[in-house]
Amino acid sequence: MQLGRKDHRYLAYFDSVICGDCPFADQCPTEPLKRRPKHALRFSQQETDLALRRKRSADVRATGHNLRAGAESMVRSVKHPFRNGKLPVRGKPRVSMLVLASAAMTNIRRIQWYREKLREEKRKAREAQKQMQDAIKNVFVSFWGFLQRCLLQCVIRTIPTTDSDVFRPPIPAHSDHLRSVFSRIR
Repeated sequence: MQLGRKDHRYLAYFDSVICGDCPFADQCPTEPLKRRPKHALRFSQQETDLALRRKRSADVRATGHNLRAGAESMVRSVKHPFRNGKLPVRGKPRVSMLVLASAAMTNIRRIQWYREKLREEKRKAREAQKQMQDAIKNVFVSFWGFLQRCLLQCVIRTIPTTDSDVFRPPIPAHSDHLRSVFSRIR
């Protein structure tokens, strides 16, 4: 692609051999050059912009969304504070100042709404996290209580009823260190 002779004009060159074999040669907008074996496509910046707009519009239509709804929402938000959608001032400078101020207020309201929404989401996330921590804590507390009750029952069963029944814990046969520790305790 090269710049054309005039501003905002462009040229794209293609090899004539390839263009001659193309099945869409009769529909192609390129033109054969007289002195060189090439085909040229001439276009302007305006045509490029138009093609890009058409492509974006087709892409949006394919998704099923409507861009116009978002733009009209902003216009409605700017006009809403005024009765019957009419400004209470006359003159181009005053109207432009009032519309700019109304648009700025609309943007500030939307930013505030967005920030409040973020705060609310963070608060809900913190609450969910706290509930999860409380649930985990309750599981551990109930397990600890169960373990204490079991150990208490085991201790009650092993308390000697007479002086001759002294409780001695069993010593593992495989650990010399534990034997020495238990022998010191006895």
